[in-house]
This record gives sequence, structure tokens and C-alpha cells, in this order.
Amino acid sequence: MSGDHPASGYTYGHLTYYENNKWVYADTGEEVPEVPTRKCPRCNLCPTKEGHDACLGKLPGVSYACCGHGVKRGYMMFSDGKIVRFTQLEEVEQRIQHPNGSITFKKILDKNSKSKSKGKKV
Repeated sequence: MSGDHPASGYTYGHLTYYENNKWVYADTGEEVPEVPTRKCPRCNLCPTKEGHDACLGKLPGVSYACCGHGVKRGYMMFSDGKIVRFTQLEEVEQRIQHPNGSITFKKILDKNSKSKSKGKKV
């Protein structure tokens, strides 16, 4: 479908295209709302009320983040400008530390998960 339209892209993992001065979902033709509400095809969760990817949440020290929604590689842009790209969150959990050096990214993820946060020092 993207070949039929001069501008196409993805919104929260769903194919969209630009038509008649607005972005619409390719599968339904519905206009993409300013704050998307469709579930992510990767984690099957809706964006948070703040607009964050629900599987990532709000991450300390991270200015922008996207899980990739099963369509593209995910990324995180830290407040110092460093960008990390990943295919699976597990890759990041094993390799990346918070820019201040004291908090590993795995601990940041654990901090956002109520079920895993017991007993963790951050």
C-alpha cells in the first residue's frame, strides 16, 4: 500500500499514509489522531497517557525512546545526546548503562516495573 502514496510511514507500529492533507491508517482509512490510541503490535499495549511506549515507560536520563513497535529497530536518546539502537529490549538490558555510570539500564527498566522493583537499589 505504501507504494500507492507519495508519503507513508508508521504510527505506533501501524502503517499510515498522507492523503488529502492528513495522515490516515492504511488498514481502515481513519484519520490518525494527534495522540494515537491504537495498541502497539509488538507489546499489545496502548501508549501511556503521557504518550510513552508502554513497554518502556518514562526512563530517567532518556529524552526520547521508541521500542520499534515490531516494525523497526528501537532506540533511546539520552539527555547527553547519545543514541542507542536495539532490536530487542534484552539487548539493551545486557549492554547499556545510564550515562551517569551508576544505574544500569536493566535497573532502570526494573524501577519502572512494580513486580520487579522489590529489593533493587537504584
